[in-house]
Amino acid sequence: MMTPAGVAWLWPARGRCVLPGNPRYRMATMGGGELGFLIVMALAGLLLMPLARTGEGTTGLIRSAIGDVSAARAEYDAGKGSHAFTLELRGRDNRSYADISGRYAVIGPFGESGFLLATEDSPRSACRAGGCDWYAEHAALVGGASEVTTTFPLAAETTTAAALAEALAPLASAGPVYLLGTLAAPGLRAEPPTLAVAGERVTLHYAAPEVIESWRGRTLREVDLAVQVRHPPGQDPPAPPALSETSAELHPLLRRWVERAH
Repeated sequence: MMTPAGVAWLWPARGRCVLPGNPRYRMATMGGGELGFLIVMALAGLLLMPLARTGEGTTGLIRSAIGDVSAARAEYDAGKGSHAFTLELRGRDNRSYADISGRYAVIGPFGESGFLLATEDSPRSACRAGGCDWYAEHAALVGGASEVTTTFPLAAETTTAAALAEALAPLASAGPVYLLGTLAAPGLRAEPPTLAVAGERVTLHYAAPEVIESWRGRTLREVDLAVQVRHPPGQDPPAPPALSETSAELHPLLRRWVERAH
């Protein structure tokens, strides 16, 4: 539009759109003015890119106005681990239909295009589908303070819930801690969307360490966890100790009969 020929936006109509109207102020194609304009726009794009990542500036305003949750998720996937993100959300609860509009801290991804969000009660999943806790009509990702995610592996063939809680305790002083992975334990109850149970197989998806409090006295088998610690840059958390291996514990009702037999 800024060249003498303009652009036929309404083709096949022959009218051409130009900017500015006076041809003397337009840039010659392949000339020095066009090259200078390209350089200025490229530099402006590089300078504005950090603002776009944090959701600020003109680019962030455009994304916020569109409010597509899939676009917000793609943006989160590209920048996760660099900032503490929040999600400005408008939508409704899929069960009660109550309005859940507000601003929530992002715990992590959920499904293919959703989010796991922190709320006052418990984590909630949000996406543009009925399979999540919340239906997201409008979502805009907002970047916060810089953040670093450090991940530690924790594995054991057989251990106890008490040993796992003890290994995780020192990490809480560095920042929020989340558990991802699997283990086997009988009698545990599912706590969606962060804890799924199928028989004795337990899958943790960004579960908080507090979930272990209800497991006291239980034996855990085939523990294979990744422990995420999110902390400010330059403040590295201490590495957790290795999980202590232990033999399977007897249920209290069975232990009483074993002791009597001896």
